Amino acid sequence: MTALKSSTILFNVNSECIFNVQRGIISHFNAGRTLSYVNSKITENR
Repeated sequence: MTALKSSTILFNVNSECIFNVQRGIISHFNAGRTLSYVNSKITENR
């Protein structure tokens, strides 16, 4: 029973970590898209 309980806790921690990593990648990707969009606007205006 305790083994099952601790593995469940481990699984929850792992999915939390994976979720945070995915969120970080997504926000990083969005920031990159925004930056390239701003850069293209700047070069258009030159």
